[in-house]
Amino acid sequence: MEFEDDQSFEKSVELNPLDFQEEEVEQDIITLKDAVLFVVEMSQNLFIPYGDGEKKQIQYQIVMKSLEIFLKTKIICSPTDMIGLLFYNTDQSNIQSFPNQYLLLNLQNPSAQSIQFVKMLQTKEQMNGYQKMKIKNVCLKDLLWNINKQFLNLKNGQYSKRVFLFTSNDEPDKNNIEAQKNAISYAQNLLENDVNIELFPLKKLVPEAEHFNVRKFYSCIINFDLSEINEYSIDETSKIYNLQSRIRAKLFKKRNISRIYWQLGNGVNVGVKVYSLFNKITRPKYKQYTKDDSKPVSKFTRYFCKESGKELRPQEIGKCLHLLNKKGKPKDDYIKVRIDKDELQQIKNLEEVGMKLIGFKDKSFLKVYFNLKPSLFIYPDNSLVKGSSQLFDALIKKMIQKEKVAIVKIINRKGGQLRFGCLLPQLEEYSPVDHVQIPPGFHLITLPYCGEINHLPKFVKPGPTKISQEMILVTKLLMNLLEIQEFDFRNFENPSNSHFYSVLEAIALKEEKPQQIEDLMEVDTERINKFKEVIDLYGDCLDAESTTKDDDYVIKDLSGKRNLDQYLEQYAEEVEEVEEEEYQVQTSSETSKFLKQIFEEEEKLQQKQSLQKQVVKDLKNEIKVQSNNQISYKKEIQPQVIEQKQTHLVSQKQQQSQQLKLIKPSIIEKQISIEEIQKEQKQIVQTKSLTKEQKLFVKTIQKKIIQKEFVSDKEIIQYCQLTNQPL
Repeated sequence: MEFEDDQSFEKSVELNPLDFQEEEVEQDIITLKDAVLFVVEMSQNLFIPYGDGEKKQIQYQIVMKSLEIFLKTKIICSPTDMIGLLFYNTDQSNIQSFPNQYLLLNLQNPSAQSIQFVKMLQTKEQMNGYQKMKIKNVCLKDLLWNINKQFLNLKNGQYSKRVFLFTSNDEPDKNNIEAQKNAISYAQNLLENDVNIELFPLKKLVPEAEHFNVRKFYSCIINFDLSEINEYSIDETSKIYNLQSRIRAKLFKKRNISRIYWQLGNGVNVGVKVYSLFNKITRPKYKQYTKDDSKPVSKFTRYFCKESGKELRPQEIGKCLHLLNKKGKPKDDYIKVRIDKDELQQIKNLEEVGMKLIGFKDKSFLKVYFNLKPSLFIYPDNSLVKGSSQLFDALIKKMIQKEKVAIVKIINRKGGQLRFGCLLPQLEEYSPVDHVQIPPGFHLITLPYCGEINHLPKFVKPGPTKISQEMILVTKLLMNLLEIQEFDFRNFENPSNSHFYSVLEAIALKEEKPQQIEDLMEVDTERINKFKEVIDLYGDCLDAESTTKDDDYVIKDLSGKRNLDQYLEQYAEEVEEVEEEEYQVQTSSETSKFLKQIFEEEEKLQQKQSLQKQVVKDLKNEIKVQSNNQISYKKEIQPQVIEQKQTHLVSQKQQQSQQLKLIKPSIIEKQISIEEIQKEQKQIVQTKSLTKEQKLFVKTIQKKIIQKEFVSDKEIIQYCQLTNQPL
């Protein structure tokens, strides 16, 4: 499109760097609204309390509380979704042609009224009324027919339809094969209408406390997700935390943020889906309403020509760059270069949307500080390219085998910024913590550009290389005492956002204003004060270490201030076993030389014996391999050779034993039985109070002495010091 010069200059706006940032464009995948129907079976199991003491729970309250939390979350995150509640096996009905089924909440948007209604269902009066109600069984076929009818009013293609089924009956319509067949047929019709049934088994308390067996019937009608193929995820939900966590995991459908092609080279393309695993939660934007009728206020901007005052239409406004005409001229003397919106889009879209393989690097190339923003997850998409899953599987296994990572460049969506990334492969496995399947794929870690890496000077000077045993033990004790057991980052919420939503919830439900939420990221002063003495002890040891030089290392005596053994015994249960740290002690040169001489002689003797045995074995093998013609010759020569070798060995052993007797008469001449050694061990341990780690060290050295294993000179000196035995 061509423009006149004067118009383009006067009605143009100077380009801003923000014009080249990523734009929020519509995704290729249509985002569906969520429609969830809670279907609860009314039975005796639902109202029988179970558990011990104060931990007693009622499954009806657990289900209703979970629905309440579900509604509260949806009203904030997805207010346009639809949620309903249906009871079956009731003695009353409010739906025509469907007896013993009661629809308490139609499929509707979450609201303050629906949350208050669910809260009312949790009162004792309502629970007593449902508990006294006569249970009348409903045929599962009729229940599925009614569920399908509830979803018929929704427009096709706009909602993802789901049913949360809570039941303790693992075999409905028992002894009625025809009814079960009809139920399976109706369940298949639901799947064809894009209605997914998700099972939440409840605990069976009467008539017998049996486990819920999903294989009896429900495995025939429910299409389990890949994340639910293990038995843990379809087990009975006995605690409110487990049920709420499972419902929270199903709160939103897993939606990919984009579907792109991955170019591997030589015309080979793979279809992939890109998922965002973590996103920072932000508060919703404020909206302005009129004071009189509380209608939303809409904003709009209009542009006017500076000279004529005429209102400008969008097509009459463009962007421009200011370029100097000649060097040394004033800034006012410049040339305006007009850039249309189409040209600006072409500058942004220099390359096509997709991902391209550049090469492979060793796994050590990937550094921790490369994480500029949350990583993405790459998963194969067979709908784009057939066979993508098979190629992905082979590529992941080969990269893990060779310990490689892939370097790629990616444009995630149209108008997106070109970034370089590193693909970290991940195999399929099950999480031992929450028993959820971890899918196979690649973690896409965005690599920083050179200007995004800050090179900071080193502020910490290298300290002493030698550390005393007291410093090691005190540090180990302090770390174990202040460690947060079973740490999970998901348990730490943003206190500002939590307080904002709790106040918003209180206003909507007309409840009392909640108290300020505790910030779990603040310093735990209570825990620190509890172990103040240990922290002070650590400070004393640190002061002693800082005053010690590398050349002249002296261990400072802290026994006068605090007793380290007392703390180690007091918190022995909390101290975890770690690898043995080497402890450097001062030894006299004569003792070390004497012990080194002993162990060198023992090592030489063992080496000679092993060599001599090997020579005899080789001779025997040679004799067996030779031909039969030399058998007579072998019979004459072989015994002589063996006898010569054996006599030579005996003479060498005698010489070695005589040398050892001169060096260590107390070790060879004195033969102590195992029982006597064990008695001496008990006496030594009883006479001297040792710490848990010192006792373990003494026992290991004693075992080595009994089994005649090699013991270093450092270990012998430390053992003698602990057991009060002379060297």
